[in-house]
Amino acid sequence: MSITLIPEQVDEIALWVTDQGVEAEPRYDYSGRGMYGKTCIGFTMPGDGALLLGMALMAVLDEDEATEMARMLRTDSMGRDTIFYFPGVTLDGNVTE
Repeated sequence: MSITLIPEQVDEIALWVTDQGVEAEPRYDYSGRGMYGKTCIGFTMPGDGALLLGMALMAVLDEDEATEMARMLRTDSMGRDTIFYFPGVTLDGNVTE
């Protein structure tokens, strides 16, 4: 299953986590280990935020998309934080700052 999100959905996921008291910064073009330059979406946040991220996926996306994204989840250390990223999830649309 291929999943494509729009920037507003990525922002809404990050906002949902942040509203729960854990800072989540969306990343729209992360290239993780073994991705060979391909990019995907991700969220930089404390390493213990995985459960909240899963809950945010369920709150914002439909059940099938959220479940599939949970299966795709990978992590990399970012010093004191962790990036939770989703190889195979593409972004449709332009990111506005």
